[in-house]
Amino acid sequence: MRKLIPFILCVSVGAAACGDDDGSTSSDAGTGSAPSTTDTSDASSALSPTAEAQLMDVEGTPSATGLVQIGTNAAGETVVELGSDFMQATGPGDTELRLAQTDENVQEQLDADPMSVSPALGIIPNGGSGSFSFTVPSSIDVNDFDNVIIWCPTAGVNFGVGTLADL
Repeated sequence: MRKLIPFILCVSVGAAACGDDDGSTSSDAGTGSAPSTTDTSDASSALSPTAEAQLMDVEGTPSATGLVQIGTNAAGETVVELGSDFMQATGPGDTELRLAQTDENVQEQLDADPMSVSPALGIIPNGGSGSFSFTVPSSIDVNDFDNVIIWCPTAGVNFGVGTLADL
């Protein structure tokens, strides 16, 4: 029993020292860093969509499906949003959101013409689903691309593709 009391005291003091009144831990309190998860449920209401695509499975690969919209947010930034219906199967690693001129394999497009595919606009955690929002760098003109691709660089395959349509 004597050994248990110091252990309980140590655990309770340690737990109190790591938490703040608002529930944050000392590792993220006051650092200005973003939380590890972002709630984008209100982001779509602030988006003025200009184009959208419905992601479709690519035969023979893990799937990624759901609605993708491109538009301008309240701050005037170009944003790509994966809707709340976005679903991605678990694969060998995280995937990347890319814009492309065709729906062909991203690596094949990069090999043929590096300008035919955008840099990764965002990383989607392996098996991730639900809403995601990614700001497009001002150096990228989304009008240069006709497709949205969820690409797995680990496997070198597209998980999902969608053809963009203007709204």
